[in-house]
Amino acid sequence: KFPPEEAVAMARFAVENKYPCSRFFVRDSSADQYMLVHRCALEDLLLSLMKKDKVPQSVVEDTIYTQKSEVSDAASVMDEFYIEDIAWHTNPCGDQWEESDFGSVEPLPPPQPLPRLPAPSSCCEWSFDCQARVFYVTIHESLNKENSDLLFKLMERDDVTVITQGHVEVLDESKWEEDQIAEQSMGDYYHKFRRFSRVPKIVDGKETVQVKELDGYYVMKVSDYFKYLEIRNEVISGEREGASFRFLDNTGKRVTVNDVRVTLIYLIDYSLEQLATTAYQDFVSNFRLPECLPGGKHCMMSHVPKSARPDMGPNLYVAPPGSFTHFHHDGYGTVDSGHFCMTGFNEVIMLRRLPENHKKNALRILCGKTSYDPLYSLPHGDSLGEKPSWPTQAAVDECEKMNYCPSKFILRPGQHVHINKGRLHAFRKLSPDPLSDDDAHSELRNEILSQVGTSNPALFNCKSVAWDWMYMGVTAEGINREIVSTLECAILNRIHSLQSLAIPEFAILNAVKLILPQVKLNKEGEVIGKNGRQLREIVRGLQPSLRYLVDAEDNETLAQVDTAKQNRDPVRYAFFPADTYENPALSPIDPFGNDGYNCKICFKELSMSYMHCDGCEEILHKDFNICVQCHREGLYRTSVVMSANAPDQSSLYQHTGHIEGTSGCTCGDKAASCPRCGTCNYCICRCHRSFTLHRRRFHPHILHEMLGKVNRIVGDDQILYAEEVLKRLKHANRQGRKNGVTQ
Repeated sequence: KFPPEEAVAMARFAVENKYPCSRFFVRDSSADQYMLVHRCALEDLLLSLMKKDKVPQSVVEDTIYTQKSEVSDAASVMDEFYIEDIAWHTNPCGDQWEESDFGSVEPLPPPQPLPRLPAPSSCCEWSFDCQARVFYVTIHESLNKENSDLLFKLMERDDVTVITQGHVEVLDESKWEEDQIAEQSMGDYYHKFRRFSRVPKIVDGKETVQVKELDGYYVMKVSDYFKYLEIRNEVISGEREGASFRFLDNTGKRVTVNDVRVTLIYLIDYSLEQLATTAYQDFVSNFRLPECLPGGKHCMMSHVPKSARPDMGPNLYVAPPGSFTHFHHDGYGTVDSGHFCMTGFNEVIMLRRLPENHKKNALRILCGKTSYDPLYSLPHGDSLGEKPSWPTQAAVDECEKMNYCPSKFILRPGQHVHINKGRLHAFRKLSPDPLSDDDAHSELRNEILSQVGTSNPALFNCKSVAWDWMYMGVTAEGINREIVSTLECAILNRIHSLQSLAIPEFAILNAVKLILPQVKLNKEGEVIGKNGRQLREIVRGLQPSLRYLVDAEDNETLAQVDTAKQNRDPVRYAFFPADTYENPALSPIDPFGNDGYNCKICFKELSMSYMHCDGCEEILHKDFNICVQCHREGLYRTSVVMSANAPDQSSLYQHTGHIEGTSGCTCGDKAASCPRCGTCNYCICRCHRSFTLHRRRFHPHILHEMLGKVNRIVGDDQILYAEEVLKRLKHANRQGRKNGVTQ
């Protein structure tokens, strides 16, 4: 469309990071082809075309040949980009990915094109850092519909990062003062102060500092911790000579920190709502994007009773510079996060959401060979091995070549970053220490230090507010991706015997139950009424996951019946169709609550059918609930501690599903009779092998009614790749437990 000189000018404009697009299609009309070109190679390509030279193959990523001078099939173009819905086809079963596979993984297709940014307005301004793949939004007042829609659609994208500023109105500083927060703790001890140590290191003849995380937590009063920060600032600025710090822990033991410059102490997970209520109220009342908070409008938990929601913050984090949180994905990949920087600077690296084999490949690139497992370990857990060094720029460049879309940036005071669920990311608190030249953040840190200087140590103390939530998405396709990603990670977490933080199944079922009565259809089956089209989009996005849950419930129940017929261990069915039928005053657990509805063996969320141990109920008067899968696999035939200070082999005190009970009693005088079966509670009692099938809230016929109405609302207009959902989640289920038990 453009004269050659103008096209070259546009190319230079793109290379200077002023155009929010990383790749371009260039049509060569003489050859009836489209060439996919990275922005950095665009100018070289156009100059070659102008001179009628042969186009260098190095600048063209891909070529699409057409029969006409225009692309007739949009799908053929879109297949050239990364599509998460079908990426699982390239992912072998997760635990079958071996070290020998490193380096053999093919790069992902390039990310989808980016949208145009709206013009600056009175409510906000947009900019895009092409190199960092970061959208910046400066909010001046409440967002209008155009900007709000764009913001939440961009938050569905995991190949870019969205950073907002100005979305928190002026906070009351008096409520965030250290004395105020310490006073509200009422002198109580807090148990989550993580420890780090600064170690001098020479790299290529340059003096640098390496920070290592130490096992174990300090336990101290919050007032003592703020005293530690004060002493550290004074020592570094030269106002104080002695560098030691002493405090009493909760046992009365005196703990000495020999040098506050060397030992870094990081306050983590400090609940604002529970421990600093006035600061919590100040934050939530002044946050201009309440939709992004736990239980907000765009959070899946907004459809779930508050009593059923796991605690996701907001929490306070305070740290001296140099401490870090190494690569991880929040809630083992099941939740989104928000991170608001109040003071200090955070150096951040974040990758796009990846299939399991590419996650492992990316971590090998960034971290090297290490015993630390970022996928299935806590970022601040003990006995995880030494955390790897911060990635080099070469490692980040390698991730870029693999199309992992790394975002590398520094989060400044007043900025908030949205961290999509499943995205591997790492935070490091910026310090005035010099970095080696190959460190990924070397240039960015030098830029900050040249702006703010290094004379004021308090400037680098980091204070942040962070929280987890379950972003639902706003488009039908986005809703589907958000939910399926969470379900997939939850399945993988069950395989690794880890409890997911998110509750995707219960949230999906409750969302459908609440939305369906609001959707009205006319005689022709068309959606009518206020917000009808918007609600239909949500239902279209929920349909594939609901179909998966109903299918899983049907198959698990049928399989359980077959297992019960073949098994010596008795299985019966609860009198009530669902736990919600029971009198809440008499029921030990609340079906609308969060406690008791995780499998005692694999920690899976119990949203529908589950198995309830009769022995634990009738003998111990405690709930021992497990998922249908664990019961079908016989994993209940084990000993599980239910009372810490009681004999661990007695059916009177513990879950003793391991007792075979096939021979006579040999226990002698120590034996006691089980009050339920009258046999020896050490070697014969099989009461803990007797289970009852319960349903939490939704009976199968209710689930089928819900799915039927959803199908009528959607009709033939299901989302693209809807059929991939069931296949993708079944593929995740086939990956097998680490202990050798297969699904």
